[in-house]
Amino acid sequence: MEAAKFAAYWLPFCRKNGITTRSPDEYFASNCSRTIEPGKIRVMYESMKFRKENVVETGRVYDEYITNDKVHQAFSKWSTDHGFTCQNHPSDSDCNTYWNDPRTPFRAFCYVLDPEIRNRLAYIHFPQEFHGLNETDSYADGLSGPNYMGTCCFIRQRSLFGDPSTLVSPEIRELSPDYVVDNPITSPSVLEVAHRVAGCNYENQSKWGSKITCGRFRLKCEGWRSIFCNPEKAAFMGNAPLNLLDVMHPSSRYSPITFGVKAMGLFMGLGYSSYAYSSILSIPITTYSFVPQLALLNGLNIFPNVSEPWFLLYVFLFLGAYGQDFLEHCVGGGTIQRWCSDQRMWMIKGLSCFLFGLTEFLLKSIGIPTQGFNVTRKAIDDEQRKRYEQGLFEFGVSLPCLYH
Repeated sequence: MEAAKFAAYWLPFCRKNGITTRSPDEYFASNCSRTIEPGKIRVMYESMKFRKENVVETGRVYDEYITNDKVHQAFSKWSTDHGFTCQNHPSDSDCNTYWNDPRTPFRAFCYVLDPEIRNRLAYIHFPQEFHGLNETDSYADGLSGPNYMGTCCFIRQRSLFGDPSTLVSPEIRELSPDYVVDNPITSPSVLEVAHRVAGCNYENQSKWGSKITCGRFRLKCEGWRSIFCNPEKAAFMGNAPLNLLDVMHPSSRYSPITFGVKAMGLFMGLGYSSYAYSSILSIPITTYSFVPQLALLNGLNIFPNVSEPWFLLYVFLFLGAYGQDFLEHCVGGGTIQRWCSDQRMWMIKGLSCFLFGLTEFLLKSIGIPTQGFNVTRKAIDDEQRKRYEQGLFEFGVSLPCLYH
């Protein structure tokens, strides 16, 4: 509610001054804000921000937002019983990505309206980028590809109702992708459908929100295609995790085993395999962490001597693998420090979240319950931000169980 009230003044201010950075926090922190005196709008934003943070800290919503007595009593009971804890349902507040360019929908519509590709187009994806990364990119947050991860994307509604050649009709006829609304938005019939959608009753007696499913695999296996759009100005921007724990949680969720390529084709399937089988990397990494030490303790040689011809093969494989990775990183605009951070995070993930993700998959396969869905913390801590900008490596927990 506070954000909606502030947006009534903020959006006209942006249109009047030609401001494309629609995040107030980023705009006021940038040099662009010094060229245009915000005046009253900055005061309104600071007031809105204070009231919002106060709601989060106290766990109470201002009474002015709830005018109906019956609704007020129901909300008070819910607040007492559940509080502001994470619920098992999708929430718009559980997203730390914002629109960075208001022209983004127009770019997406250019592809959606193209008659040559729209029949098989499932989604238009924009790169996931983060602001505020430090010079070394400590947790390799800035490395992200175009694969669909549930963010920075425009999805065609039609792709959610079967494959390109088969349409699966929804239970509510008005939600069909080909349905044309003839009645005005204030008509009772339209409002009734809107209430049914907003009610989110589809999650009752289901596992909605309890796990992450890789929709990109299913869409591609059904024969859908996608478009990668990378404009000069980033379409979306997000807040990168500032400690190791927040990096580990999503990585363990996004380490599944795919169910086949089907209509994807061999080469596209091989491309997606690097994401689908990332958790399997934990097996050789974990094995290699123990075998050399055990061999040394038992007086065994598992590597050839420097004078032996086979030693050149190891040197070639080592320099070839790391050299190619380093070259691709630099061509993509990376630096040496960020490449070192990427190598460090790759090893850490292989021994932690990838291993846990693979273990969780195997346990689920044999019917053993696992921990379930872990929500990554979205709140931004100013002190933690300062430590991150200084390049300090933070584990995110008081007693990290991480040994070298």
